[in-house]
This record gives sequence, C-alpha cells and structure tokens, in this order.
Amino acid sequence: MSENIISLKQRKAQRRPVFKLGRVVFNGSGASHDCVIRDLSEAGAQLGIPARIHLPSRFRLHLLSDGTMVQARFAWRRGDRLGVSFDGEIMRAPSPAPGSDRPAAALQSA
Repeated sequence: MSENIISLKQRKAQRRPVFKLGRVVFNGSGASHDCVIRDLSEAGAQLGIPARIHLPSRFRLHLLSDGTMVQARFAWRRGDRLGVSFDGEIMRAPSPAPGSDRPAAALQSA
C-alpha cells in the first residue's frame, strides 16, 4: 500500500485510465512490439507488455488509435506492467499517401 502512495507522489502529472492499443518501436524502427496502454498522462504512461519482451531504455511509443507518437524512457517494470516517462514533444504520425490501404505502414515507417 505505501509503495502505491509513494509512486503517486513521485508522478509529475495525474494519469487517467485508458485502454488503447500501442506499439513500442526501437532499433531505428527495425524492431517493434504491440502493447496495451493502461493509463496515460502528459508526462508518462503505464503499458501492458509481456514480461518476456526486453526493451531498451529509450524507444518510441505509438498510439495506434490516432497516430500519436512520443519518445519514451523506461521507468519501472513489474511483471507484465511497464512504466514509462515521456522525453519530448508528442507528435502525430504522417498521414498515409492518398489511396493507401495500409495506414499502419505510415506508423511503422515514422
């Protein structure tokens, strides 16, 4: 219980519960893993991603629902839950080319 209180006090911004699909992208966009964004704030997020997936300390987080992406930094991990803080400006992924039937390709190449 006290661990949760300390964690809340350490946060820079209040997180709100969400359930959004995301993608963690790293290695120069050469590697990615899908995740679930469990909560979100202007300063960070909590992700659901299998514990067997090893991630670097910095990566890009893409919100697949609206194309938003942000640089993120690993903060903590407990099993399948991962806390990240955001390192910079939140950006929108480029729009797919007209007539493109693969909008997800724009997110992967960004």
